[in-house]
Amino acid sequence: MLRTLAPLPILLAALALACEDPASQTELPDLPDESDSWPSGGFDSDVEFPTDTGVAPDGREPDHWLYIYQLGSFQLPDGEAGEPPSLLGELVVYEFVDYALPSPEDDEDEDTDSDPVDSDSDPVDSDPVDSDPVDSEDELRPWELLEDDPLHCEVVYTMAGEPSEHPCDGCDLTYEITFTVTEGDPGPCFDPDLPADGAVLRIGWSWSEGIAYYDYANVGVWTPWFWIAEREVEALEGDSDSGVPTEPPGPPEYLLTWTDVIGVSLEPEEDT
Repeated sequence: MLRTLAPLPILLAALALACEDPASQTELPDLPDESDSWPSGGFDSDVEFPTDTGVAPDGREPDHWLYIYQLGSFQLPDGEAGEPPSLLGELVVYEFVDYALPSPEDDEDEDTDSDPVDSDSDPVDSDPVDSDPVDSEDELRPWELLEDDPLHCEVVYTMAGEPSEHPCDGCDLTYEITFTVTEGDPGPCFDPDLPADGAVLRIGWSWSEGIAYYDYANVGVWTPWFWIAEREVEALEGDSDSGVPTEPPGPPEYLLTWTDVIGVSLEPEEDT
């Protein structure tokens, strides 16, 4: 399956930085925050992503559309003096059949009982998605309000990374990241490139392009894998009456996203 990228609702960085020795990469450039406007014409980048030009035989449409979302975030806490920071984060994977996550601009009063996807029309995967569709643990997630649950796969990973000794050309930072499954099972998912529990992926970050590159199979073939962007972490307000001090803001949070829509044919469920 060809991997394509759908952008976050932010503008990406315009700083062109060359790849440096990992030991010298102690400072990160500023990226635009997530409040910047959504670019209608896409992102200004020289990177060309592969496009699936295949045509269904006889003009037939697939039986179902599979919506894939990989949404995550990570931070780079301050390391020892002169040492590049470690990476800590989380990645959540969703796969839905004939269902698209609502975008942040969707009307809150929209009827959630209506069919969210017209299976007879072409999928649209260019809109931003709500990476946090549930405001609290007590609320149902949007798809849980539907009569037929469209969720095919859900996996949660923690990410822990250390600077790599094999940096990619043009990347600002390169990490060896261990993906640990904390919820779900990647086995039933359609995406064949999901990391197994405990897998280590080599990923490089290009701040100027706003892209994370994956060293596919660790053979030096760097493939665009995620869009990245920065979200500032606000300070925690204290309470002078109770003596709780205000905590300074933590290190910036970096957002990851990749989405795709593919046609699939599902095996009928066996009667039990």
